[in-house]
Amino acid sequence: MNRQQKVVLILGISVIVLMVFFPPWAFRYTKDGFPTVRTFAGYAFIFTPPQPKPAEQPKITWTNPGIYFRGLIFQCALVAIITGGIIERLKRKKKD
Repeated sequence: MNRQQKVVLILGISVIVLMVFFPPWAFRYTKDGFPTVRTFAGYAFIFTPPQPKPAEQPKITWTNPGIYFRGLIFQCALVAIITGGIIERLKRKKKD
């Protein structure tokens, strides 16, 4: 592995670590007794989740936020694929 590949690998791992420390969050709420609906709550530090907004309508009940794991896994996989592709491209470039 050459120097450029190592730099790309370190950057890719750093981005994934940052995404884990600042994951996407989602709130769940019920309205008028209907089933729970999930809504995106934004990104926040893992130990300080975002707080739900006060209900604009009195019949909405918010629950505590939870990490949106599907989105987090998708983001990490996307960064890993892009990082791997760049590393592979740099390896091929060196052979040419």
